[in-house]
Amino acid sequence: MNEAWIDLRRRPIDLERTLTCGQAFGWRRSGPTWIKVAAGKRCAIQQSGTRLILEPGTDPRHVARYLRLDDDLDAMARALGRDAVLSRALAECPGLRLVREDPWECLVTYMLAQNSTILRTQAAVRALAERYGARVEGEPRFPSPAELARASARELRRLRIGYRAPWIARVARAVAAGAFDPAALRRATYRDAIERLISIDGIGRKTADCIALYALEKLEAFPIDTWIRKALCVHYGIEGRDDDLRAFAATRFGPHAGYAQIYLFAWVRGGPLADGAVFE
Repeated sequence: MNEAWIDLRRRPIDLERTLTCGQAFGWRRSGPTWIKVAAGKRCAIQQSGTRLILEPGTDPRHVARYLRLDDDLDAMARALGRDAVLSRALAECPGLRLVREDPWECLVTYMLAQNSTILRTQAAVRALAERYGARVEGEPRFPSPAELARASARELRRLRIGYRAPWIARVARAVAAGAFDPAALRRATYRDAIERLISIDGIGRKTADCIALYALEKLEAFPIDTWIRKALCVHYGIEGRDDDLRAFAATRFGPHAGYAQIYLFAWVRGGPLADGAVFE
């Protein structure tokens, strides 16, 4: 069978940095290959220079959409590169891209990620997939709302997700019953999406901004955590309430605020996140 691949010469990406910078938790690595069931399809990919090599059966269009290869990274870099601080972050993290996570999976994984380390969050996501999700070509898939709704909070606690278990059980039941559709928020305005998300038990503003940025196409979102506060304080002299920081980002970075955030975050953290990094 002929090898399938995606040409990256006009669509640069650093695959490892993109998949390990804290925006997606469902990928696992097997040698040089990254594997995940993304939006219902098994993806197995590896990078070789300016090519993404795809295992047989991996849909290149699906992969390209997930990795946002349609984003004009060069245009974004030119816009943000006019900022002296961002120009340094861009130089340190070339090829870093945002991803398009499945809204339902992103919602649950970011509820799990609050006050947790990357390794614990990855383990929790994997445990949910192994326990409740179906398999796609042998790879566990993140459970659907209906699959997860069958689990009680007590059962979920056995997977060591602690106080988050009741939140996840409730939101799974709501989505399974049709009372809430995370994917529909892609069509909402950024403000409306945030308001709807923070009305859900267990989702605060930072978590809502992560979901909006990584799954809902809201590239103006600017999630604020300890590392972003540090970056804004040290490099821009900006302190204050989170609302003030978001207002600064909206004015300074405009429609590229989401990309500014992920580059600042990766840069301040020193590249791919350390295992002990804690999400607020």
